[in-house]
Amino acid sequence: MPATHLWLDGLLVGAGVRAISEFNPGMFARLHPWRWPLIIAGVAVIASLAAPWPSLNNVSLYRILPVRAVASTLILIGMLHLSMTTWLHSAAAWTGRYSYSIYLSHVTILGIMYKFVSPLLETGNVLHWLAAVGVATVAAILSGALMSQAIEWPVIKIRDRIFPSRAQESLPSALSGFANGPVETKRVAPVEKRGQVL
Repeated sequence: MPATHLWLDGLLVGAGVRAISEFNPGMFARLHPWRWPLIIAGVAVIASLAAPWPSLNNVSLYRILPVRAVASTLILIGMLHLSMTTWLHSAAAWTGRYSYSIYLSHVTILGIMYKFVSPLLETGNVLHWLAAVGVATVAAILSGALMSQAIEWPVIKIRDRIFPSRAQESLPSALSGFANGPVETKRVAPVEKRGQVL
């Protein structure tokens, strides 16, 4: 099983899309009419992994080419242009709430799930492949959510009680932001000293 926690293309995609939307909003806005074609194309790229890919020096090209990065970019840009009230955004926000625990546990969970879904992956059927990947992904997300609820958040609560000064320094913390709603951060005005703005 590939070491998914070592894939950095996801970080590159997120940072790149954010940079485009922040520093070139005009170009980013022009992609709005293409939101659904982008999402569909991204899903199609992911589905193409079910088909056998040519190899180079006994290494599949899908491991060499940035296939996941391309698919993630298409889907992310498309979703960012959807209405923020759709169920897709709610699902993404819910998943992001438990993202750290999912990151910590997904390699183990996917390794366990692979033993159960590997027969579907070997059939060569695209629908079987998508079903297997979907089941394994859902299992990893739900396991991460359970881990957050059972371990991560209770430990953060204990930390905040024992070290209240650290809790204040780390605001908004991962727990307080989700449990108590978004925390508004106040912009601090520049300090003037001897006619200079620091």
